[in-house]
Amino acid sequence: SDDETRQTPPLAVRNDELGTLENGFNLMTQRIGDQIDLLAETDRRRRTFMAHISHDLRTPIAVISSLLESLDLRYERLNDADRIDGVRAARSEVEHLSRLVNDLFHLARMQNAEVIGDREPMSLPDLIYDITDKYRTPLINSHKCVVANVSRDLPLVEGDTGLIERMLDNLIINAQTHCGETGKITIDAENAPHGVTIRVRDTGPGIPPDVAQHVFEPGFSRGNPDGGGLGLSIASGIAEWHGGAISYVATDVG
Repeated sequence: SDDETRQTPPLAVRNDELGTLENGFNLMTQRIGDQIDLLAETDRRRRTFMAHISHDLRTPIAVISSLLESLDLRYERLNDADRIDGVRAARSEVEHLSRLVNDLFHLARMQNAEVIGDREPMSLPDLIYDITDKYRTPLINSHKCVVANVSRDLPLVEGDTGLIERMLDNLIINAQTHCGETGKITIDAENAPHGVTIRVRDTGPGIPPDVAQHVFEPGFSRGNPDGGGLGLSIASGIAEWHGGAISYVATDVG
């Protein structure tokens, strides 16, 4: 069972042909056992992911159905303001559902190693400052802030501007959710031996070590154990598509 520890037979210490054969058999048994364990873990993650995504799909569908049913049954008794509020609420849920479906499609393409963008020389400082400007006002309205700490002399990098923007969007949205009521988000970028390192830091409480290793897995959601998140997994896939990687590093704040 999953709770049992697989026992690998001890390797023989013999130098004759029979000992060589036994060693080879034991090694093969160990490799097969490792593959079985890996397949079992992969299947467990797949089933967990499907359960989380099913939950995330059902929630907006249920809300939309309830809102439309209410509008249908009470339409004549509702005033114009209530009707508009109901339609706007339903539209918001439709947009949420659309984003989720698009994320699923995008994740499937990356997992199937499909070409998802075009690489061309681009300026990271310009992109990061544009993204910072995009989020500044919405974050201020929610008593939070975002700042960029990026050198203007960074070299051009080969990448897809739209994909890297989406990667940073997903990281910023995640930081915004977990940085506290009056949190601060900082985006750093600096030269690295084999490219450029980008950091998205926030002033939130951080992530427990036993959870941090799973944050980039599809379906993981730090704030909702019953529902899955795709944003960080997609961000990780975009980084890998560009030949990079994303990791979580704990700091004194966030």
